Amino acid sequence: MNISIKINNLDKLYDNFKLSPKVASKEYSGALRASSFFIQQRAMSYAPVGKYQGGGTLRQKIKARAVGQYSFVVIADTKYAGYVDQGTKPHVIVPRNKPFLAFQIDGRWVRTKRVNHPGTKPTYFFTNAAKDGEAYLNRALDSAMQKVIDSL
Repeated sequence: MNISIKINNLDKLYDNFKLSPKVASKEYSGALRASSFFIQQRAMSYAPVGKYQGGGTLRQKIKARAVGQYSFVVIADTKYAGYVDQGTKPHVIVPRNKPFLAFQIDGRWVRTKRVNHPGTKPTYFFTNAAKDGEAYLNRALDSAMQKVIDSL
């Protein structure tokens, strides 16, 4: 699952970079870094925490990191993060490596060959964090652009 963020005034940012590349490089990279950590923190705060033993794995697996001087990613490094964010449609669950599924209901073990799962509602924890981050990023880049202009 990829989420895009729109950057406002990209042409002005580029023009300022040409005028003062050393200052612009430092300021723009700092704005991108701060924005990626802002999105990480928001996603962590929005991520639901399960009521079962140990809960919080999804929240703990949300990380921001640099993948270049002007490129940062924020990931929720679990197989199920996208399903939690976007929800799921109703689907059938069948055993993969065993002859049956086994689980407890009210303290009683149940065995079955299939379960009709009703689907899950989306939480949009990551989507909402990215939307918040878009506004934060554009404010940070505007501020960085002003610092570049002031340095000329």
